Amino acid sequence: MMGDSAIRGLSRRQLLVGLVTCAGALAACGRRGPSARGRGSLDGAPMLVLSDAHAATLTALAEVVLPNEPGTPSIAGTGLIRRFDEEFYFVEESVRQDMLMALAVLEWQPLAAGHLHRFSRLDAAARSAVVERLLNSRFEVLRAIATSLRVAVLFFYYAHPATWPVTGFDGPFSHLAPQLSEQRLRYRQLTARQ
Repeated sequence: MMGDSAIRGLSRRQLLVGLVTCAGALAACGRRGPSARGRGSLDGAPMLVLSDAHAATLTALAEVVLPNEPGTPSIAGTGLIRRFDEEFYFVEESVRQDMLMALAVLEWQPLAAGHLHRFSRLDAAARSAVVERLLNSRFEVLRAIATSLRVAVLFFYYAHPATWPVTGFDGPFSHLAPQLSEQRLRYRQLTARQ
């Protein structure tokens, strides 16, 4: 069995790759999981980075991280998954791959912890417990995965104008409509419904 000193000697990328490899081996041993290859689609429009499996993991995380009170905007109502896909499309390839590996680790980590299902297939209480356990893990990389994904979900959710009335934010000081960059316009063209 690998000791703490051996794990501490691994870089974050090596540990992430190892965890994803283990998850892939588990999937190959009989339980076929969702494919993370290829692009997914959302509301009939293609996604450029996220697969349907990634979108399912993000949605499952958002359901336990975001408020679920009357009057709060829904995940779909804030375009959260589309925003993740758009932002992952713009970042450097190594950052994109790290975030996709983090999603894979989150998805398959419950199997390593003794659950019979992967993250997106757990009920809300079990998913919440998994996130809490990762946030308090003794392994820094697992804490970093949970914290990074949780913060990104919260940031993209509350950045959407639909959430502003709930939080009391009256919008940007200038009250000018945002101007889309050429890259964002290109993303919109590439993801337009066919």
